[in-house]
Amino acid sequence: MTDLQSLDPPEWCNTSPERQTDPALCEQYYFYAPHNGELYQCAAVTQDGVQKCLSAALPYVCANAPSASPPPATMCPGLASLTDVQSLSPPEWCNTSPERRTDPAACAQHYYLEGNDVYMCEHDGDQGKCVSAAEPYQCETLPRPPAPPPVPCDALATRTNAQTLDPPEWCNTNPERQTDPALCEQYYYTVNGELYLCEHDGAGQMCVSAAEPYFCGPSIASYIP
Repeated sequence: MTDLQSLDPPEWCNTSPERQTDPALCEQYYFYAPHNGELYQCAAVTQDGVQKCLSAALPYVCANAPSASPPPATMCPGLASLTDVQSLSPPEWCNTSPERRTDPAACAQHYYLEGNDVYMCEHDGDQGKCVSAAEPYQCETLPRPPAPPPVPCDALATRTNAQTLDPPEWCNTNPERQTDPALCEQYYYTVNGELYLCEHDGAGQMCVSAAEPYFCGPSIASYIP
């Protein structure tokens, strides 16, 4: 069997489209979990009619299992080589980057934190998305990069609030924005006092709303009617 984390770049069970559709290939791999250093085998499963290669629910224990590298004393093993998407400037989510949506390896190199919970980014080849893992890892001590500098709100000056058009629109209202990524990302919209950037979904040929509201500091208020 092959340790997925020994590949270059490291992978997870569902990273490879070939493993997603080939149960025998899927079950030739394993990995060491960043949260506890234990060995998990990959298992072929079917969810909602879609075949996937996922981590087994419980760690595998055997007397002669190959030893994982000892975890660093200050953080979960493995996270030091990955990138927290929330540490980027501006902060992102797994699916924010078009590259991560189409590149399983790039997707698997990222994660984000919610308190002491670590959510790995995982590629969903069927939907063409880089999504958050359904379940978090838990770590007592996590890498906490310095807070990124404030993001200037000046970038919004080159974008148009779709809700100020006549009549008001949403990201995907205009067919041109559905097929033109550059045009799509020149827009945002505001609702309930929050601002959402428009992002292009190449797989679905849509101009969609960002999953999370955008914030760049107090001056964002001048862009919210």
